[in-house]
Amino acid sequence: MSARTDALDPAVIARLLLIPVSQLALEVLNYLGYAAPSAPSPSKDEFKVSGIPDAFRTLVVVPVFLADPETIRAEVEKLEIRYLANKEGNLLFGLFTDYTDSDQRIVRTMKDCSRR
Repeated sequence: MSARTDALDPAVIARLLLIPVSQLALEVLNYLGYAAPSAPSPSKDEFKVSGIPDAFRTLVVVPVFLADPETIRAEVEKLEIRYLANKEGNLLFGLFTDYTDSDQRIVRTMKDCSRR
């Protein structure tokens, strides 16, 4: 076969069209997903009188890297401020923490951070 007939092979054409067709399918699914009606979420005004009910208990999680003791103190202080600004029985706050990357298994700053 010549190079010209190989280029018109249906398998080659199907492979070349695979990416644009799959992209089009994703776009259509995204559009339909956003266009679908969703249940209205309750606004903060609905909870002003009675507070947040048990059915809507919420945990607000803040991601934090534990780089040094000063960072930990600052993030805990920010967490306290968030709590004091939003005192609700069913509104909880937490830190999602991790140490920074290192080549060693245990680093001195990890020991300093975990002691405090």
